[in-house]
Amino acid sequence: MADFSSSASPAQGPLVSWSRWLGWFAPGPCPSCAAPGRAPLCAACRTGSGIIDGSLPAVAVLENDVRLLYLGFYWRPSASNARRREPTPLAQALHRFKFGGDRYAGHCLARLFAEALSNSAAAPGRAGAKRYDAVVPIPLSRAGLAARRFNQSAWLARPLARRARIPYRPGWLQRHGDSEAQHGLRAAARRTNMHHAFRAGLLPQRPGLVLLVDDVCTTGSTLAAAARVLCDGGAVAVGAAVLILAEANPMGDRR
Repeated sequence: MADFSSSASPAQGPLVSWSRWLGWFAPGPCPSCAAPGRAPLCAACRTGSGIIDGSLPAVAVLENDVRLLYLGFYWRPSASNARRREPTPLAQALHRFKFGGDRYAGHCLARLFAEALSNSAAAPGRAGAKRYDAVVPIPLSRAGLAARRFNQSAWLARPLARRARIPYRPGWLQRHGDSEAQHGLRAAARRTNMHHAFRAGLLPQRPGLVLLVDDVCTTGSTLAAAARVLCDGGAVAVGAAVLILAEANPMGDRR
């Protein structure tokens, strides 16, 4: 993943204060470009992130046959050099929230994510859609939670579960030990890093169909490892929903 620490948005401070004083009365600014009144994400930033009609398309994660729903992409071709890539506006907003602690950006992303699921073909109540029995966020390690003080996956999962009227069950999956952070690792290292990274929590006898939620999917190793634990614990099947898909072809075909 890219390191944006040297390129923090100059609008980050005003965004936080706007959310504090104006968020209850009128739409706030776009959390990525700061366009006024364009929360949760302006049209230009949605297009630049590969978001199509505000819904979650479906792709397949091969390992453990996990079906994945995602909103937008992490990378896009650079405007200055077609051979290089740059983070999408959606990825930049996530970075402000995840690493910069910008809670306003987090609220906007959670709202955008929940709305997208309700607009997708997989939304509860839609014809042919699966009815999930629980929404489970990917848990952070103790060290990660202590450093960040919040779990970005849980931040996204709770509003999604509430809007979709699906029980929210963060205690069903637990982190086993303190594995290395996934960002920056290659695919093989990611799979190894996630081996035995999770353990079952307080699962019922019949967990049913579970929807895992995470912020970013790169190789699918984290979601596959979590799905394996839940299936071993009795889940009928596991699906996944992520805010951002990081892939080699950032604006490629979504089929």
